[in-house]
Amino acid sequence: MGPDEIDRLARDAASKWADQRKSGDSTARADQVDLDELIAAAVAESEGLRPVDAAPASGDVEKPPPAPGGGGIPPIAPVATAATVPDAVPTAPKVAPALPPTPKPTPIPTTPPTAIPPATVAATAVPTPVPTPPPFLIANVAYPASVTSGGAKGSLVVTWSGQPKFPVTMHYQVSSCPAGASCSNPTATFATASNPLVFANAIWCFGVTQTLFFGYNVVLIDANGKSTNAFPAPFTCVPQ
Repeated sequence: MGPDEIDRLARDAASKWADQRKSGDSTARADQVDLDELIAAAVAESEGLRPVDAAPASGDVEKPPPAPGGGGIPPIAPVATAATVPDAVPTAPKVAPALPPTPKPTPIPTTPPTAIPPATVAATAVPTPVPTPPPFLIANVAYPASVTSGGAKGSLVVTWSGQPKFPVTMHYQVSSCPAGASCSNPTATFATASNPLVFANAIWCFGVTQTLFFGYNVVLIDANGKSTNAFPAPFTCVPQ
């Protein structure tokens, strides 16, 4: 038994002894209390056994000396508990379970890009756009702004741009003719390319008694029928 169990049994025995003293015959039997009997009864009661009847006290039986101070339970010698407490069983050290090595990921095979054969590239190439030729235009016209009736004739000097197909024909077209006058539309054809194109003696007048204004435009037309813009080239005719 451990120290706590022994202490509890001693308390039960003391309680029983106190009950006997209160029952009325404690004075007569105070010196006849058997401590061993009380302890045995307490042990039997704690273990669920029926206590064994103890032999009645006899005058011939040697009684334990009364406790100093008028009776009571003699002090109980302390009981060593070292033998009753088992030594602590050493606990085996915990060993962490060994984990299996982590497998390396399997490399994923890659497919190299497929080269496009040159023939395929050439077949799918976008064709280079053909540049559009510049438009056929008259850039400038140099001419006399006034001529004298019956006097020297003036020329048209036409500067042009673009890619016309020759022969090219120059038209000096009337846009307004004064009342009472007779107006014509002279032309000149140029078989080979030249820039500027000169239409000689295109401007003239005669029989005029007063100053008159003639409205004219210059237009170029190539062999494919491509026409330029109409460039204004009016002039005045003054009498002699």
